[in-house]
This record gives sequence, structure tokens and C-alpha cells, in this order.
Amino acid sequence: MKRFSSRFLLPTALLSGMLLLLWLGVACGAGAKKAPAIPHPTTSTEDGYCLGCHQSGAGGAMVTTHPSRTGCTACHKPQS
Repeated sequence: MKRFSSRFLLPTALLSGMLLLLWLGVACGAGAKKAPAIPHPTTSTEDGYCLGCHQSGAGGAMVTTHPSRTGCTACHKPQS
């Protein structure tokens, strides 16, 4: 049993590490465009607050392409 585990341990560990890195890259948006900055003052950063205007385009607001993601400030940051 020891011979089996030592022969497959390194390849298994390497494959697991590569899959983890791939998953992290996808989860963190590797290769994706940078999210646009928030060009206006915000009165709240609560999840879903931005959708009050950005879901329908109220007041000329840019309509979101991803309304199911409600944590807007996780990616979009205020302009400095």
C-alpha cells in the first residue's frame, strides 16, 4: 500500500493545486475586464441598493448587465 500512495501522491497533489488555481482564477474574474468605477456619490453600499436606479435605468443610470449580483461594491469602487 505504501508504494501505491507514494507513486500517486505527487501527481495528485499537483493536479489538485492546478485545479484550485484554475477555480480561484475563475472565481476572482481573471481575464475579465475591470469593473467600471462608480462615477457619482453613493448614499448607501448595502447589497441591492444600487439596483433601485441601475436595474431599470431610472434617471439615466446605466442599466446593469448582471442584476442577480447584488453586492455591487465588491467589484465597483467609487472614483477617487
